[in-house]
Amino acid sequence: MCKSEPQPPAAPVGPKLYLACRRPRGFHGPGPDRAPYPADAILIDLTAKSSPFVLQKKFKATRYGSSEKRKRVFVPGMWRWLESDTSAFEAVQGISTLLREQKRPIVIFDVYGPRKPDGTMECVKVTSHVLRERINDVRHAFGHGYVIASFAADIAYDAWCV
Repeated sequence: MCKSEPQPPAAPVGPKLYLACRRPRGFHGPGPDRAPYPADAILIDLTAKSSPFVLQKKFKATRYGSSEKRKRVFVPGMWRWLESDTSAFEAVQGISTLLREQKRPIVIFDVYGPRKPDGTMECVKVTSHVLRERINDVRHAFGHGYVIASFAADIAYDAWCV
């Protein structure tokens, strides 16, 4: 009888949450409108006019000059807004429900989403490591999609906003 080697740990089964960048509406130029994303993904566009995440002016995603302002002002304020605004809270709970019940990947698109160091659009899996890396990278804008994805994936902001 031969000894079987230990099996490598199985890849996590179930939903995967991704955050991807897209071009602003009305911008026409060469190249794709969105970053490449996984096949058969459920797409959620935060820039749609009917989106409950269309924010008031004070929460408009802007390019902050430092990661400290992002960590102390933008993320906690956005998190409080998601908890207090009924329609936004219900919408993010809907994304959380999709994460629990679907096996297909879910992609959240945001104009101020992830970008590669050269500035090209990208699609990344949402983890606390990626969120921590992106909040500290001031080369590119940091949009509300990061906070919404964190909220939906049940990753508390104090786990990555350090």
